[in-house]
Amino acid sequence: TCPSCGQTGNTGNFCPQCGKSRYAAQVDVSLTEEPATVRPTATPRPTFTPTPKPTATPRPTYTPTPRPTATPSVKLASSVSYRDGKTTIKWSGTNDSCYVLIKAINGSSEQHIWNLGSSSSGSLTSAALMPGKKYEVTLTTFFSTLDTRTYTVPDVPLFEDGKLKNTSVKVSIEPRRLAKGDEYSNAKKVNGLSASKIISAIQDGNESYGFKYQMRMPQLAKPRTFYVTIYIESPDGYLDAESWGDITFDRVNNGYQTIWFHFLGGDYFKDLYDTTGNVPAGNYKITMYWDGMFVNESVLKISK
Repeated sequence: TCPSCGQTGNTGNFCPQCGKSRYAAQVDVSLTEEPATVRPTATPRPTFTPTPKPTATPRPTYTPTPRPTATPSVKLASSVSYRDGKTTIKWSGTNDSCYVLIKAINGSSEQHIWNLGSSSSGSLTSAALMPGKKYEVTLTTFFSTLDTRTYTVPDVPLFEDGKLKNTSVKVSIEPRRLAKGDEYSNAKKVNGLSASKIISAIQDGNESYGFKYQMRMPQLAKPRTFYVTIYIESPDGYLDAESWGDITFDRVNNGYQTIWFHFLGGDYFKDLYDTTGNVPAGNYKITMYWDGMFVNESVLKISK
């Protein structure tokens, strides 16, 4: 039955009489507006207050326990020996070749380090060390330091060879100036040496200053051959050595040579200046030994 016009017997979805849908009544009912439903007021959520974390306890500082110092497998001997003008340094623990470095510990002056060379025999002999002085000796390879020790070189007796004694050897010193490339024997005598002139000559490189070191002794009954070492020491302790393996006082003019001289100081002053940056004024000690025995100590004064 059509809900709109009342036509009966309809079997389809639309009324053949008025064309209304068989669902018109249902649609009208479903579209009927209902009163709005009022939502209840929402209950506010509680405010979240985080619980503060406890303060962290700081970790204790880790202090590593220092390892004990290893005992070096290569060790320098407890002392050095001095004989015939040479000092022998010994060590144990290796047959490999080791370098021996040495530095004088003397006065207030900075000292350069000598490389005495290398040895695989466990010992090395050198004339560079002065009797009675202290030296720091370092044993090393190309890669690392093996051991370091400080030694005092033993003192030595006064020179004596038969009737020839240290007091019978007379030494004189004359300040000299040497032109670059000239022979030592041509060094010119000057009135004195000054530190400023020595430094200027080192900087310019055209000349050098030093001194003629001359020895006189009584006429000898027969030839003598000595190992001669001369040490030069600055007023503030800078120490270096010059040595000659064998100086022979031989026959001259039906007698025997009683005079020997050499030009000294040129290389010493340059090494002193290169190491410390200065050549101080004052008294320089020049000490001579023959065959490791004390012969003479002289003084060379250098002005400002």
